[in-house]
Formats: sequence, structure tokens, C-alpha cells
Amino acid sequence: MQIRENNVLIVRAPIGTTQKKIDIVLGKYQERIEKGMALIEKRKHKYAAGEQFMFLGKSYPLEIIEGDSPQLWLKNDKFYLTKAGVPYGRKLFTSIYRQNTLEIAKKHCEYYAKQNHLKYNKIGVTLAETRWGSCSYKNNLNFSYRLAMAPLELIDYVIVHELSHILEKNHSKNFWKVVASIMPDAQKRREELKKNARLFRL
Repeated sequence: MQIRENNVLIVRAPIGTTQKKIDIVLGKYQERIEKGMALIEKRKHKYAAGEQFMFLGKSYPLEIIEGDSPQLWLKNDKFYLTKAGVPYGRKLFTSIYRQNTLEIAKKHCEYYAKQNHLKYNKIGVTLAETRWGSCSYKNNLNFSYRLAMAPLELIDYVIVHELSHILEKNHSKNFWKVVASIMPDAQKRREELKKNARLFRL
């Protein structure tokens, strides 16, 4: 079972499992599921003045200002959101994060690929909430919009991780050797990303 950030419960079961068995398991863990959903709901942004939003590893307060059109920008250590933009807060923040993730990914992928003689195809940004990135068999690289919330050293880890899949399409020992050859402290960065992943969400 997994509770997604949109508070949807995902239940995975072996083929052939009856609904009755699934209902029994859900009943057994009902209290834990409800607590998990309540925690996610509490953690969600309301796009109100004073809320904190992450950008490149730093937390910035949100200020609501007058404005008839939905706009959002970062300036002088604050995010500014117009009153007209409050109902579209998530969409506006997502747009800013997507744009910055794409710009950083393009620049840093080019750097690490050139340094390590790797060739990738396209770079894209997705709305993925549970995966930081992916590398297709055609060597297309995709990164979650959430990356722009993380510090650059953690963004670079994800980039190196996906670039390493150009050589190894799995997570075998050879794959981790490739990652370590490019970024010796990759394991430390990986643990740091796992530890703080909950901070990098809308």
C-alpha cells in the first residue's frame, strides 16, 4: 500500500487476490492509513501568506500581494503571489519549478556528459511525484519538476544517476560503480536526498 501526495491510496496485490482479502488487509491497517492521509493533508500547501516554499535547497516565505492577474515570482528572498493567483497557486509554482528544473538539467547534463563521454538524446521534465528521474532505452532523460526544490548537489546526484543508466540500464553492481566513478560521494548524496525528500513537495 502507498499513499500518494494527492491523498490517493494505491493498493498492489498479486494477480488472483480476491477483493475480500484486500478488504481484510485494508481494515487491518485502516487506522494507519487514515493517519497517513491526515498527515499528507496537513502538510499540503494552502498558498497562504507566510507559508514556506523550497527553491534550490533554501526555504522562502510566500507573500500575497495585490494583482488582478495570476502571477508568481521569486525576488529578494521571497515568493510573491498575486491575490488573483492564489486559486492557481499549485499550477504557478509547478510552472516555475518545471522551468528551472529544465534549465538546470540541460546545463548540468551537458557538463557531466561531456566530462564522461556520454551521449543522451532529449531532456524533459515531468510531473512525477514518486520518481526523481528516468532514462529510456533511447537515452531520453526525464526529471521530476520537484528537482528545482532541492540543493544543487542533490540535483547533480540525480543527473549523474540517470546519465549512468546510459551505460547500465539497471541497478546492478556495475551501475553503482559507474555512478561512483563519476561522483565518488554519490552514496552520501543519495542518502541526503532520501532523508529530505519530504521537504521537496508542493
